[in-house]
Amino acid sequence: MIKERCIALMNILASLIGYIDKSSLPFRLIHGLVGFEAMEESVRKEMRALFDKSAIDTSLKSLQGKVKSIISKENQKNMLTAYHMCMWLDRMLSYEEMALGKFSLYALIPLRAFSYVGIDALNDNYEETGICIIPQLPIFKTAMLLDDGTERERTAAGRDAFPGMNGELRNIAYYEWNNRCIVHNIIVPYEYREAQGMGNGEGNIKVGFIPVSDRTDIIVPSYKDVRNGKYKLREMHIDTPHHEEIIHNVRRSSYGNDKHGPSKI
Repeated sequence: MIKERCIALMNILASLIGYIDKSSLPFRLIHGLVGFEAMEESVRKEMRALFDKSAIDTSLKSLQGKVKSIISKENQKNMLTAYHMCMWLDRMLSYEEMALGKFSLYALIPLRAFSYVGIDALNDNYEETGICIIPQLPIFKTAMLLDDGTERERTAAGRDAFPGMNGELRNIAYYEWNNRCIVHNIIVPYEYREAQGMGNGEGNIKVGFIPVSDRTDIIVPSYKDVRNGKYKLREMHIDTPHHEEIIHNVRRSSYGNDKHGPSKI
């Protein structure tokens, strides 16, 4: 699909996820709704007919109308329909350039060997929906060597530790947009590591994390003057070697030294 169609599809998913995520029904109870299995089959047939019989642009426009109607009112039928639409669309996604019978997101994430890809949210309606969709790529399994010399395949864990629908989605994940920051995803393929000499222990991948906090009593930057040749530079450092102890002390002082009180940062 071209980029505009990919974004339109991601916007539809974001609308559905936002509707489910912000509903009064706890997500863990959705599988217990009466008619869960019957609605799954009904949605599958409807979605197949929608995309098999019409051009992709026509299908997306029709689906946008359906979704707008669904999310306009919270009830059992709409909740089940929204959930199964999300699951069906998620299973139909692919990151391959040529994905027969699938919705290819290659236009958004052009994964190529020997190069990396940086991308923010896959949808652009996060201000409206409060949902940022990010890619969830296949996890390559590796083998572990046992004491007896045999190999066993390691289990590849998905993102089931995340809240809401993230534990059930296979090809995308999402987080709530807080009007403050966007997660920037950097995807590094295996071939890129090999080309940089990182597959044989000769290189390293450096990952930098920028702390985001409004607790100035925990994260306090320091400044140092350093010389680079004939130039003198002003560098900022956030270096707190005993940050665990500092956070612990802040927690205790915040709750009157009550060891049994709640701990929040």
